[in-house]
Amino acid sequence: MQINKLLGVIVGLLTVVVTLAISPSIATANTAVADSGNLTSDMIGMAVVVTFGAPLAILGLLAMGGLFVVGAWKGGTSMKEMLSVIFTAVIVIVGLSFMTSILDYSVALIAAGTSAFETILYGIIPLFVYLAVIGLSGWQTYQGYRRVRGSKKSTSMGLA
Repeated sequence: MQINKLLGVIVGLLTVVVTLAISPSIATANTAVADSGNLTSDMIGMAVVVTFGAPLAILGLLAMGGLFVVGAWKGGTSMKEMLSVIFTAVIVIVGLSFMTSILDYSVALIAAGTSAFETILYGIIPLFVYLAVIGLSGWQTYQGYRRVRGSKKSTSMGLA
C-alpha cells in the first residue's frame, strides 16, 4: 500500500514539473494577447485583466498539481487527475492562442456596430472568453480539492 502512495506522490511531483515546463508557453501566449494592439478602450477591462491572467492560470495549475500530490498521499487520486492537470494546461495555452483572433474579430465587430450599446456589448465578449480560459485552472483546482477532501455527506455517513 505504501508503494502506491509513493508512486502517486512521485507522479504528482512530475505533474508539477510538467506544469512548470508548460508555464512559459502560457506566459508567451498571454504576452501575445497583451501586445496585440487591440486592447483599446472599447475592450472593457481587458487591459487590466490581461496583466495578471497568466500568473493566475499558472498558479492555479500548480495548485492543481499540489492537490494531486496530497491526494496521492492520502490514496484518493488516480492518473486521471494527473492527466487533467496537463490537459487543462494545454487548453489554457490553446485558449490564449485563440485570444488574439478573438480580439481581432471583436474589434471588427465593434467597428461594424452602430450604437453605444453594441460597442459595450461587443467589448465585453473578449473579457468573458478570457476570464473563462484563465478561470478554468482555478475551477479545476476547486474540483480537485473537492475530490481530495471528499464530500461532507459521505464523511458524515461513515463511508469515507
